[in-house]
Amino acid sequence: MKRPAVLSLLVLFFLLPLSVYAAEFPDPADFDPVWESADPGTSYDRSLPTAALLGNGSLGVVNGGDAQRKLFVLTRGDLWSCGDLTNGKEENNIGPISFADLEIRPETQGVTSTDTLDLSTATLKTEGGFGRGKVRLESCVAAGEDVFIIMGVSDADDVWNLRLIPHNEKKSFPIEAGSSADGCWIRRSTVNLLPEGDPRGWVRTATASLSAVGAELTGITIPEGGQEAQASLKIRANEPFAIVITSDPDRRFTQEELAQLKSDHAAWWKDWWTRSRIALGDKELESFWYGQVYLLGSCVRQGKFPPGLYGLWVTTDYPNWHNDFHMNYNYVGTWYGCFASNRCEAAESLPDPLLAYLPRAVRNAKENLQKIDRCKGRFYQNTRNYLDQRPDLANGIDDAVLFPVALGPWGVSAEGEESLWSQISNGAFQCAVICTHWEYTLDREYLRKVFPLLDKTANFFLAWCEKETLADGSYRFNVWDSHWEGSGLQKNSAPALGCVKHLFATLVDAAPILREIGIEVPDAKIAAWNDFNDHLAPLPVGIYPINGKPVRMLSGVENADGSANPSGGNAINLESVIPGEAFAFDVTDDFRTLAVNAVEGNIAISPNNVWSGINQTPKLFATAIRCGYPAQKVIDAFKEHQLRRIGQKNFHLHDGVHGVEKIGAMEFIQSMLIQCDHGFVKVFPNWTGADAKFEDLRAKGCFLLSAEMKDGQIVRVSIRSEKGGRLCLVDPFGGKTVPTGWTRGQTRNSGEPTLERDFQPGETAELLWNAEAAVPVPVTYIMVCCHSADKGTKFLANGEWDTKHDYTDYAFTLDMMRKIKEAGINVVGIDFTNPSMFEQFKDTYWLRLKNVERAAEELEMQYFLFLGNPAAHTMKYWNEKAKIIWEEFAQKPQYRKYGFGDDRPMMTIFLPGQTFDFIYKRTPPEDRCWLDKFRIGTTQVNDPIVPVPTD
Repeated sequence: MKRPAVLSLLVLFFLLPLSVYAAEFPDPADFDPVWESADPGTSYDRSLPTAALLGNGSLGVVNGGDAQRKLFVLTRGDLWSCGDLTNGKEENNIGPISFADLEIRPETQGVTSTDTLDLSTATLKTEGGFGRGKVRLESCVAAGEDVFIIMGVSDADDVWNLRLIPHNEKKSFPIEAGSSADGCWIRRSTVNLLPEGDPRGWVRTATASLSAVGAELTGITIPEGGQEAQASLKIRANEPFAIVITSDPDRRFTQEELAQLKSDHAAWWKDWWTRSRIALGDKELESFWYGQVYLLGSCVRQGKFPPGLYGLWVTTDYPNWHNDFHMNYNYVGTWYGCFASNRCEAAESLPDPLLAYLPRAVRNAKENLQKIDRCKGRFYQNTRNYLDQRPDLANGIDDAVLFPVALGPWGVSAEGEESLWSQISNGAFQCAVICTHWEYTLDREYLRKVFPLLDKTANFFLAWCEKETLADGSYRFNVWDSHWEGSGLQKNSAPALGCVKHLFATLVDAAPILREIGIEVPDAKIAAWNDFNDHLAPLPVGIYPINGKPVRMLSGVENADGSANPSGGNAINLESVIPGEAFAFDVTDDFRTLAVNAVEGNIAISPNNVWSGINQTPKLFATAIRCGYPAQKVIDAFKEHQLRRIGQKNFHLHDGVHGVEKIGAMEFIQSMLIQCDHGFVKVFPNWTGADAKFEDLRAKGCFLLSAEMKDGQIVRVSIRSEKGGRLCLVDPFGGKTVPTGWTRGQTRNSGEPTLERDFQPGETAELLWNAEAAVPVPVTYIMVCCHSADKGTKFLANGEWDTKHDYTDYAFTLDMMRKIKEAGINVVGIDFTNPSMFEQFKDTYWLRLKNVERAAEELEMQYFLFLGNPAAHTMKYWNEKAKIIWEEFAQKPQYRKYGFGDDRPMMTIFLPGQTFDFIYKRTPPEDRCWLDKFRIGTTQVNDPIVPVPTD
């Protein structure tokens, strides 16, 4: 028979489940913003609006309205005009245009409702007075199709007047309107003013078609001039209806089809939110992070048009800077946070505009290189002086690329081919983030796609960078670049050094893989990559006065007089860190001082606005964290100068100029929780020590990590390898012991102890604090299953000795549990082992389990369930049973959480650990998704086993 067992749980100093005190993961719904109908925020802006934003990567919607009407501004991310490919006459500029408005106006009375943006489902929920009645509306842009759905119900019969109004700021763009018996539509198109046959031109058209389901659409008219479409919607009290906007005038939906669209939409967002999550015990920071995850998922989608400066939400024909793809930080900044947050696919479209422009970039490197000293009427003498000293560049560079600052779509520049702003590192800046994408995903198809860009960018710098022989006979390669647009060429610009180094280091590491995927790179070229990578100049260091004292720090450029160039309100000297990935935590103490001093130098040069600089948001905070600047100071500055100064309800940090690149600021939070540095990974590398945890943040090499800190101590790290490989993890526990299966190492520069091991694809591991000092927690199993056939051992229950173990009798159950508690055992495992018991779950066993739960509550005890041998059924079957346990029992406070760094509910399995592990690892994720929610222990009774940690 089965006997009482002792289950060893790992504790720090005392027996309390840490999850009782740890920071808890918030629900995205905790941060749902609310607007009143009279003040919905701005719906139109040359930058990004402040009203609620919806989107699916191609179709965008901006909320709006007032006390008389509801307004939705419809936008398209790809509604670009090529014009005449100049930026002379405003009407003919390259750039996107805005699209249309949907206006809903009650026939009588006004609007006194509230709008709540439900983050969990990306749905705008409207409730309150609307015309004659009170309404509930749910509006969303379907995740899987370009359809805007407004589903609602009113408690009164009513008539709403609807208008579809195409925008018309630039009168030269054609607009149309039309109708059918049951709907109406409007259309707006861009123009192509290039000579006929010019392959660079295009025309884009956007259509919005209006129809209704569950309510009658009447009075459909197109006013004279065809400038808009109008209709009336007759609503019946308490009858659900839907207003639908789609791009196809002939498309109509049934209620069932709309329900399926909504269901698919909810499923997409559920998956998006489960990619990773964080708990900081700080609602301001959490709200910002979850808000940026929402904005990222709304404006960027795999396989869709990439976002310009303002993403999908261009609401005017005159957006700042043409909403272009700004080729220094603005374009790539949007994606700074997507990699560690485990949403890498959002960056799939990042290279697309560069790849489309590649032929013209090759021409630029060859034909326009000598023109980089001039831009839009400006002349940079220092650039001309340098070019005059490089006769080898007189005829340009072959098979290389040179990108302008302002890129447009489909192979054009948004400011003209020669708009280089004396900045030659635009391609390297983008390639650095593309390399980061590769490092986090190891996606070989992606590498194949981007290699032509990486290769030709490398070709440029192999020719551009001058070789300098040093006094000791060694040599280095120097990069001359404008370290910000328009500063003129300067020696060894820090951003260029960081990004170029990242590019070449990636090519060197990927060289063997390139050949494996069929890209034959000549040995001579690989040798050139290695030579350049090994001899590229180091980051410049100089002296800058702080409080009247000379201080050595990382500089923005290399100055002949040894001075440093902090960048003040732009922190450009630190862009070698992000996106350059030049360094993180693995540096010497001396280098760390230089990095921290560089942050102080930025503060010294611009003390009044360094933290509030409008270009700083995705830059300074994350780079300061990686430089080792005190985390609490960075957090406090972010809250004071960003969140509380320009933060909006829609989660955008609105400075009136910038747009979706501010999403990248989420990386400053992630960099406090996890960092990767040239093959090493560290959790909580620069954190305040407050209780915090995260789940499924991504590390380079395709590792997903979860970790928790409690009372300043990391107590748990869980690892899952997607593609296999070696993980070198800075020892989260300080290097006291080496767990089984791991080896000891140390970081290259900081000398921190590491734990290292090889993983197979899909393999998992877990590290818990203080395993060598485990304190056992006694557990006894009680048998609500077979009762030993009610024969054998007698139990004293309520003063009577009996062999019947009747857990349907609450008095018996309570007395048994009380005796267990009096024996010093406060946790019971309920033996519920066989499939047959689940077949009789509600009829036979429900009351028994509930009696144990009730007694545990009364006696302040805990319980967990013990499942049977998985070999008795499929793992898919047991996963379905785990779902029942999760929903019916595991959420109750009496159900035992493992604690000690893992706050999942417990469950034990009747199988030896080695056997169970073999089966479990080979089970498809969808067939163990509910089991994964539990901390699973393994048990074997009366048979010899080779114990493993789960036994």
